Formats: sequence, C-alpha cells, structure tokens
Amino acid sequence: MSVFDAGENRRPSGYFFLTPVWGESYTKLYIDTVIPSQLASGNLPIFRGAENCRYIIYTRPPDAERIRASAVYEPLNACVPVTFEFITDKVNVVHDMMTDCFRRGIRAAEEVDVAVLFLTPDIVLSDGAFGTVKRLADAGYDVVYVPAIRTMKTAVAARLEESYRRGSSIQISPAQLMRIALDNLHPLGDSSWWEEGEGGLIPANIYWRVDDEGLVGRCFHLHPILVHPQRKNATFFGTVDDDYVPAACPNSSRDYVVTDSDELLAIELSDPGRFFEMRSAKGSVDDAARWAEQFANARHRSLFRATIRMHTGISHPAKWTQAEERARLVAQEIENRLNRPAWRLTFNADLLIHRFLRWGKEYRLRFANREAAGPSDGHLSALTNAILSMIERLAGARAGLIKLMRRVADRMENLAARPYQAKVYRDLVDMLPPVPDLVAVANSPGRFYLAPPLSRFSPSFSGNRYVSVLRRSGVSILENGEHIPDSSKAAVVLEINAYRTTEIQTYLDESRRLLKDRGRLVVYLHWLAGAGPSGARSPMAAGEVITSLGSEFTVVTTKQQGGLGSYVRVKLINWLHGAINRRLGLRWLLLIFGLPLLPIVVIFGGIFMTVTIVLDFFDRSGRFCISSLTLAQKSPQD
Repeated sequence: MSVFDAGENRRPSGYFFLTPVWGESYTKLYIDTVIPSQLASGNLPIFRGAENCRYIIYTRPPDAERIRASAVYEPLNACVPVTFEFITDKVNVVHDMMTDCFRRGIRAAEEVDVAVLFLTPDIVLSDGAFGTVKRLADAGYDVVYVPAIRTMKTAVAARLEESYRRGSSIQISPAQLMRIALDNLHPLGDSSWWEEGEGGLIPANIYWRVDDEGLVGRCFHLHPILVHPQRKNATFFGTVDDDYVPAACPNSSRDYVVTDSDELLAIELSDPGRFFEMRSAKGSVDDAARWAEQFANARHRSLFRATIRMHTGISHPAKWTQAEERARLVAQEIENRLNRPAWRLTFNADLLIHRFLRWGKEYRLRFANREAAGPSDGHLSALTNAILSMIERLAGARAGLIKLMRRVADRMENLAARPYQAKVYRDLVDMLPPVPDLVAVANSPGRFYLAPPLSRFSPSFSGNRYVSVLRRSGVSILENGEHIPDSSKAAVVLEINAYRTTEIQTYLDESRRLLKDRGRLVVYLHWLAGAGPSGARSPMAAGEVITSLGSEFTVVTTKQQGGLGSYVRVKLINWLHGAINRRLGLRWLLLIFGLPLLPIVVIFGGIFMTVTIVLDFFDRSGRFCISSLTLAQKSPQD
C-alpha cells in the first residue's frame, strides 16, 4: 500500500467509468437523459479509442437488457467499451449497495492501475465535463471534486430533451445547464440557501444567491467525480464521498475543487417527493457548526474553504464579490466554532461525543491504512478501535432509547389526537367537492398533516404528485415536476404551517392561477409544529388568511379545530422539543434516566393525554384552537 512520491508526475494510464443503476424509474432516466449528456462531444467521445478505458454498469439483468436495447447503447459502447456487472443481492439500503458496487469497480481499476470516475444514474453533466476531468488528471491531480445542485427531475429532463437533444446526445453548455437548474431547483436545493427561503438549512452545501445569475457556494460535501488512488487496496468504512478519498489519497495537495461552473457543471435530478426536514436553522452559525461536528471530517472541512461560483454568466462582478465576502465571513465564523478545543465543549455532551467520534474514525482510518505498523502501533490501533467501538455503542444506545421514547410519545399523542383528527376530517369533507383531480400541497412537505385524511377522502390521492417550490418570483405548484396550466383545476388544498412562513400571499396567488372560475380553495392553517427551525417567528394568525384572500376569492366558511386540551398538549410538546434541541445535555439525561423512568413517563403521560381529551370535550369557548380550515371560492374573471 505504498503512497506515491509527492514530487512524482502521475498520469492515469486509463479510466474506468462506474455507474450503479437499477429499477425502472432510474434506468429510464439513465437511458433518456444521463447517458445522452455523457455522449456530448466534449465528454465520452474524447475517450474513443483510448487504451485501458471501460464503462462498467452495475445493474440487474432485466435493466441490463433495457439498456442494451436502447438507442444510446451502441453510441456509448463505441466511445468506451461497456461491460455489465450484475447486482444479485437484495437492495436494503441504496447507499450501501452503491458503495458495494463502487468497491467492486475500485478493485478492478486497481488491478490495471487506472483512475476511477464515480457516476450515478441521476446526474447530468454539461458538455466538456469529462474533458475537464481528463485535463486535470493529466496535470497530476488525483482527486477532482464537483458540486451538484439538486433539481426537479421531470421538468429538467423535459427541457433537456426539447431544447438540447442532438441525435443520441444532449449538447448543453455549463451556462445553459445552470439556467435550467436555477429555474427548476428542487425543494431540497432551497434548503441550502443561507439567507432566504422557508424551513430549515442543510449545511452540507450552503448557498448565497447573486441576483438571477447564479450562486456562491461553500460546501462541506462535494462529489469526488474522479479518484486516481495514491494507495492501492485502501481500507475504508463508509462511502466514496465519506472516507474513501482520505484512505486512498491521503496527500490532499493533489485535490482539485471545481470552483467555477464554466469548467464543469453537474446537476442532480430528483423526484419532488424526495424531501426531509432539517433541524438546523437558516442563518445559524451554531447550527451549521453543530452539524459539521457530526458529519464533516477533516477532508470535508478543507473543501469548505473553497469559494464556488455556479453561474449563467457574470454580468455584475461587484455583486459576486459582495456575495463571496458574505460567504467568507459566515464560513470563518463556522470554522472558528469547529476549531474550538475539546475542553470548551465539556458542558455540551452532544458536541463533545461527536468530536470524539470523529477523532476516533479518523484515527481508525489512518491506522487501518498504515504501511508498516509496529507492535506499539498495533496496540494503539486496537485501543483506538476499542474506544471508538465503546463510544459508538454509547451513541447508538442513546439514539435507540431516544427513538423508543419518541415512538412511545408519538403513539400516545396519536391516541390523544384522534378526536381532533376526526374533526379535521369531517370539516374537510364538508368543504371539498367530489373531484378526482385534487391539488394538495404543504409549505412544510416533510410533515404533511393532511395527507392521511386526504387519502381517506380520495383513494387516488398521492402526496408526491404535487409540490410547491418557493422561488424568488413567488411560489410555483408543480404536478409531477411540471408546470400546471392556468385555470385548469377545480380544487386546491393548501396546508400552511403558521410558524414556517410570514407571507401567504404568494401561495394564494399561485392557487388563484391554477383554479377555474368558482373553483374551491381550502386553506388548512395549523399551529402544530412551532419548535422547528423557524419556531422563533411569530406565527401567522387565522385572520391573515382571510385578509390575504382579498377580492379575488369569496370566503364561504371558516371552521376551527381543537380546544383547550389540544392547545395545552401542543404547547407542551413544542416546549419539550425546543428544550431538548436547545439543551443537548438533556439527551444524555434521557440516556441515563430514560429507561428506568419509562414506566412512570407512560403512566403520567397517559393521565395527561386523558385530561386533555376531556378538556377538549368540555371546551366550547372557541378561544383555543390549534388549526383552522377556510373554504373560499375563486371569483369569476370580469
């Protein structure tokens, strides 16, 4: 496992292109969009006739036949010889299976000493992307990192097919591809904005917008599209993106981060329903640093220092400079938090344990890849593994207990909330017309409270069919990722988390656009989740919905749900969630005292839930509610 000499001029003798793909949906996207983008003139064709190049597809036999029968297979095979490696095991965890496929490809590549390109069946590349990667590899770089913006799959694929398809290839420049990406950002992409948008932040990639030209990025997690191993047979424990690179290429001086999209642009195509909520708050340095303590190793943190420009063209350099300066200041604050000595975290058990876990994983990786470990190193490695194993068990026990207690609490809450849920369902049924095509979206898609009652009301309802996307110009409601024609829908249901947005008008404007004359709009405004990232905001009041409807809608009726008991229950649950999130040491108290006290918690929790049900039954004041349903009808156009 010798590592190359730092002064050595290394050039790969060839390239292996690795792609794991299975399943009808991904195979179709791969054939229709992904392979054509790779067949652009500046991509795979530049490897035609090159030695030691293979294109390896890891898939199932039926999907392999579909790929062979497609119109793009022969052009692909003509550029780089294609081989199929079959997946025979059951796919339980997608990322684990992809990593297993990549491990097989890494071993095959190391046998002939070539570089590896890690590809996925949902990433589209700009023309010239592979040319850039080859140029960088020939210049001696062993790892090439690229960012990848997440976009709406159906809309982007349709746009590429319509405007940029040239025979078997999709020819699109980085600037053109970035324009499509900005116009079709996925809701998870919106979770990366530091300064704008609703909901939480995903700190893996943090973006600052520069007008309508693009974005400045600071990213912990970038995709290593190319790796030319400095060390063969490297041992790694996680994924290619996680710890394979530091294991196989410990000398980071040969890393190259693509910092300008004109060099290379990659975008990821995802279904609209692929969404999860984050607890990190937008604009919070502490939350971003807390996330990085857990999910960013030393290599990731070195990537975070790079300033990345992804753009459609730079017309206003001064604005880009300003955005980069804002990004630099934020990144510096986050790095200062991460550089705190361990003793400063003594009273923050969660951060301290994540720091120790990260240290342990980095030591384990380093020892596992030592060239010649002496007896003392062997003992130290064993001790490191033992300590890491103990810490991981402790963290796993804590997570398991918290999961158990959360499951118990959710079960008790669901039982107590059944009268409230029944009231919501009855009110909803009274307001909705019997239409088969029901548009229903939530401004907090990670927790769609109306999905169960809507599924009861309409068996054909799908929570993934429609999605609302927040853009600078307003909200767009998409159907299967595509634009919905004006005045085409008979009914729209909006679920609004009162704590998540301060401006409902954009949602109402988009609903008005979709609805036919006299179409029905139902707005479900709730105060159920006020402890999330946006919990510090003052919640929207029910009266604001009616005021915002204005003259474009006629309000038919408004009904409220929940009484004093529901109000007290929601307030207490939100307070507990907020207390645990803010005081992370409480999670470790749960680990110490949670299991012995679990029977007491169940008993007193049951009594509390029963009391709240009784309070709801007797409360007829109407002063305490936790949600409201407003039915409005679109006014006819003059």
